[in-house]
Amino acid sequence: MLEGKVITISISKEKEVTKENVPEVKVIENFGIEGNVHSSPWHRQASFLDIYTLERMKEIVGRPYSYGELAENITTDADLSQVEMGDLISAGKCLFEVTQIGKKCHHRRTIF
Repeated sequence: MLEGKVITISISKEKEVTKENVPEVKVIENFGIEGNVHSSPWHRQASFLDIYTLERMKEIVGRPYSYGELAENITTDADLSQVEMGDLISAGKCLFEVTQIGKKCHHRRTIF
């Protein structure tokens, strides 16, 4: 099981917008993060991104990214580069199962 510190939690009620950083959320089993656009009983209920990927993006693109700007719900200091399908990630009091790695960018940005 992968463990790490939650740096930021971000949600939005609409797709394809920068998520708003919030101090806490309610996570509902088999549904996702309450109040977030992707909450539903489907395979992708929360998106994770690690701070190391944000740093790589800054180096490649030449500008920093804000937490939530790449549509992640949870920014963590856990190294997610070796995560595989079915792995478990502990975040706060919750346990998440990895059901998808990566996602399509709707704005044609380079996302790792």
